[in-house]
Amino acid sequence: MKILKFPFLSLSIFFVLGILSHPFLTKSRVVVLLYLTSCVLLARIGSKTFLHLYYRCFYWICYAAIYWSLGLFIASMHSIPTQKHHYQQVLNKETRQFLKLLVVEKLKPNQFSNRYIAQLVQVDQKVTFGKVLVIEPIKYDSVSRFIGEELHVYQLVQDIKKPLNPYQFDYNRYMERQGVVGQVYLTDQNVVHGGRQFTFLSRIANWRDGLMAGFEIHQFNPEVLAIIKALMFGQRQELSTELKRDFSRVGVIHVLAISGLHIGILYFFIVKFLKLFRLEIRLIYLFALMVLWLFALISGFAPPVVRAVTMFTVFVVIKFLRRSQSNANSLAISFFVMLCFNPDYIYEVGFQLSFLAVFSIVYFYPIIQPFANSKWLLLKYFKEIIAVSLVVQIGILPLSIYYFYEVPLLFLVGNVIVIPLVTLILGMLLVLLFLNYLSVEGALVVGKLVSRLIGIMNELIRVVGQLSIYNAQQLSLNGFLAVFTVFSLVFVGYVVKSRKIEYLSLLLVVILAGQLLYMDLIFKSRLQSEVLLLFDRVHTTILFKQQHLLDVYSSNHKVLDAPIIKDYCRERFIKVVSKNPVQGLLEINGQRVLLIDSTGIYQTALKADVLIFVGNAKVNYHRIIDFHQPDLVLTAANFSLWESGRLSEFCLKKNIPFHSISEKGYYKF
Repeated sequence: MKILKFPFLSLSIFFVLGILSHPFLTKSRVVVLLYLTSCVLLARIGSKTFLHLYYRCFYWICYAAIYWSLGLFIASMHSIPTQKHHYQQVLNKETRQFLKLLVVEKLKPNQFSNRYIAQLVQVDQKVTFGKVLVIEPIKYDSVSRFIGEELHVYQLVQDIKKPLNPYQFDYNRYMERQGVVGQVYLTDQNVVHGGRQFTFLSRIANWRDGLMAGFEIHQFNPEVLAIIKALMFGQRQELSTELKRDFSRVGVIHVLAISGLHIGILYFFIVKFLKLFRLEIRLIYLFALMVLWLFALISGFAPPVVRAVTMFTVFVVIKFLRRSQSNANSLAISFFVMLCFNPDYIYEVGFQLSFLAVFSIVYFYPIIQPFANSKWLLLKYFKEIIAVSLVVQIGILPLSIYYFYEVPLLFLVGNVIVIPLVTLILGMLLVLLFLNYLSVEGALVVGKLVSRLIGIMNELIRVVGQLSIYNAQQLSLNGFLAVFTVFSLVFVGYVVKSRKIEYLSLLLVVILAGQLLYMDLIFKSRLQSEVLLLFDRVHTTILFKQQHLLDVYSSNHKVLDAPIIKDYCRERFIKVVSKNPVQGLLEINGQRVLLIDSTGIYQTALKADVLIFVGNAKVNYHRIIDFHQPDLVLTAANFSLWESGRLSEFCLKKNIPFHSISEKGYYKF
């Protein structure tokens, strides 16, 4: 399976490199020049391509340059600074402005607030576009906003906060890659309901809500109803954290998000049903695609659904045209089309996992397919589930470690349990969707069966999930090593398929290189020593890192179990951690650091170089700062924001550097 047999697949790599290089190369003239030069050279040597090795190599270099420049050009076209009427071009971040918002998506609420995605269609009198995150506090009388609702707001558009602790999830970057670069806070005083606009998305949302309302006659318990909404409509907002955690531990979280598995099951049922009418095969393919895109429409064109349906569309169209095309090339075409539509998809975890999973099936499954054969259909079915689950897990292993820091070792057991049940449940839900409106009596009977099956599936997942202590956890890879491991696995597959002994030595070199790179990553991390004051709203926490040792000074007795400590230890490859009580006076990098709390003790024998105000320190700042004349003043996250503002103004007058942990995040000494 030589890579050059699939030019679209190999050249798509350069297309992706063009997209990824956009933040560093933004000069469009360079892109156009490179593109035109490559095209001219291709036209010049096209007739000589296969005559000489020299021309053949140059031919591929020109093609790679074209794809790279095309990726860079498409990324620049979607870049916000190049979009003239984007709201970022007209915002005044210092003063409040009149904003007209149109709600386009509901997000999962948290404990304190409801969250939505809205289009910002007007700033003052200027027509704009672009998405913002809308946050509205939850009150006892608060009502959820609906898609298509227009809101008139007098408020600032603020930046989404960046991580306040090291190695914390970067929600700012995540939302930016969804096209959301600002947030708006709603209160009773700054928002007015502006009516409802019947847009395309709002009509689809109404239709979807009507279909979901049809399931109310069954009076399902909340957990069952949440899973039905996730499987049928791509709405995951009502899934509980505990349920998602159980599915994740067993390695079957993918069944709760509409993916290629669900689309494949729907496609199978549709084709089997239409074949009963003995229709022409092309009509069957055409009708199946129409139903799949209708399904994507109902889900509100959620990215996971669009990804899956696009991939199936490309595969089916090629089959419809009766072209002799490889599955790998078909996958690359759908990959290319989706990135042309939205290049930011390349940064989405779901997008990466989806295509890598399908590529793993296409590339690795033929290797173990002979072991999945059996003359017994039922045995063959389960052996195929095991084989496909195994190759998918092998393919996505580097990304699983990079993004989720663990490997679910129970994934084979989980998939053997869940996939047959989900296949049966989805088939019954398709029937139930029509019976809800055609026959209530029949719908109630099928609904009880669906509820029972979902209950059995959830219970089995919980039982298996109790063994998740055996999962490989707290693993770590950086981005370069994750990509290197992916290509190494591809090379391993190539060596196994080619069965050429001469490649074994090269394979050993690749494995050795990977080990050396990983050891280098650990060695460099352990060489670094640092001291950090962390963001913690309740306690004061300071980290002292010396090589592979970590001393934690905190007033929190359970600080070693806190996520911020676990994240830091994982990324820094730290194995030995000790807990110490917070001391009033510390020495950090040769500087005397004094912590001032509610006791107000500040007079020491030696003057402090750094002052840290923590907790409810109600003291005379003027007297303390005049006494110590510090080089730096810090306020911890558990210090009063109002008092921190006063202290900041005083330090500004005294020309003393000031850092607020609450506003700027952790501080590295």
